[in-house]
Amino acid sequence: MSHKIRIVFRGEIIEGKAKAEVKAHAAQLFKISPERIDRIFSGKPIVLKKDLSADEGLRYQNALEKIGMRAHIETMEEILKPVNTSSQSHNKKEANSISRAFKILCQC
Repeated sequence: MSHKIRIVFRGEIIEGKAKAEVKAHAAQLFKISPERIDRIFSGKPIVLKKDLSADEGLRYQNALEKIGMRAHIETMEEILKPVNTSSQSHNKKEANSISRAFKILCQC
């Protein structure tokens, strides 16, 4: 049985990357404004993609790391732990933009 996972971003930048540059790449990739990208880089956990297989999750994680974003993979067991859902209240438009960008990046 394969476990479903999700990709979570907590505002962390890969060592050696400039935060401003990573944010600019992310805003361009996700097709969202700099103001909206600031919410993603706030440090609060943001679910960028969910219900993925392990292989899909690794592809998305690698794609984010290429532009300098340190993404985390969480398994269903971790997902079932209590989470502050208010920090994941980004709107549907942002989520759709992120999903489209991942598909382009990963060719999924």
